[in-house]
Amino acid sequence: MPAMKFDAIEPNLKRARNTNGSVSEREGDEDRLSDLPDCVLIHLLEFLTTKDAVMTTLLSTRWKDLWKRVPSLRLRRTDPEFRHMTLFKKFVNKVLSFRDGSVPLHSLDFCYDGLIPPKLLIRVVKYAESHRIEQLRLNIDSGGIELPPCLFSIQTITWLDLSVPNGEALGLLPKFLNMTALMSLRLRRFAFSAGDGEVVDPFSGCIKLKTLVIEHYVVKVPHILCISNVTLANLTIHSFPFHSKEAYEIVLSTPSLCSFAYRGVISQKISSKSNLPFLEEVNIDVPKSVLSSRLHSPFILISWLQLLANVRSLTVSSCTLEILSKIPDLVNTESPCLDNLKSLIVKVQKFRRPEKLHKAELQLSSPRIDGAVDFLIRNSLFPEVTIVDY
Repeated sequence: MPAMKFDAIEPNLKRARNTNGSVSEREGDEDRLSDLPDCVLIHLLEFLTTKDAVMTTLLSTRWKDLWKRVPSLRLRRTDPEFRHMTLFKKFVNKVLSFRDGSVPLHSLDFCYDGLIPPKLLIRVVKYAESHRIEQLRLNIDSGGIELPPCLFSIQTITWLDLSVPNGEALGLLPKFLNMTALMSLRLRRFAFSAGDGEVVDPFSGCIKLKTLVIEHYVVKVPHILCISNVTLANLTIHSFPFHSKEAYEIVLSTPSLCSFAYRGVISQKISSKSNLPFLEEVNIDVPKSVLSSRLHSPFILISWLQLLANVRSLTVSSCTLEILSKIPDLVNTESPCLDNLKSLIVKVQKFRRPEKLHKAELQLSSPRIDGAVDFLIRNSLFPEVTIVDY
């Protein structure tokens, strides 16, 4: 196999190379690192970006081919060496061409700062598929076009993290994900659409899915996202809509759900086809930065609590309680029946260091907030109420 040269990243180390092919050392120094077994050195290279791993070839001939057998790749255009797109594209193509193809690819972390050329994205995805990828992270701007269909049919992926940078066009997902080995999925800044006005139901084919995180998403007409999955245990949703047209409905068909977390504006309607019998933990967090949003609905919040009535541990932020306290005549409003509730945790945002807080400062001082707490535990049997700083 011909020697591989990386013109974009070699110059800095070329100047340090001796005539015998090794990096200069002080007299009397010993290269004990190179004496370690291949498996140890390869494991050490896993902690580096792929660019840095390739640069170790300049240390000595001992390191020449080790990077090719590393079971993980970290290809990130954010490195200053790759300020020009052509340099990064050339580097990626060479890495994929010269890497040892007999070594399975366990993980790939690919970050492209800017609009990614479609051919480069397709090559990266197809390489991952052909080398039985297990863990894949893509942080890319696809220009608002649908990602390669082959990505969502890779049968070896167990962990997938897809995100689109802030300020770029949202990524588009297919209407159905056929990923039978997938156990953990995170989607950030994507649009869900089934086409022809159909309800979106993309996750039912992920028969091993345990954890799902959806952040900053859009659901196209008819604005209904169906999350159907019999194995899903942990669901996290981050939603920060800026106008009423982004208020969607989420329909849950998740009988195994144990944990639900929501962060953002409380404007999304949520319903369920089951009573969520295994629900243990719920966390509802309204950040202070969006507390003034006019899209908040305290009545939607009550409908969530009624849906999540089997919860055993409920965590809410003080801002979430502020939303709840906006209900007129809250004292005489029917409370959700949280019969199984054992613990209520209220998170209060502070700006001083926790170790300098006095106990009195952790008390809920607002009568409205106290009233919201009483409203939540009204139908519960002696739950433990804890106030914490964050």
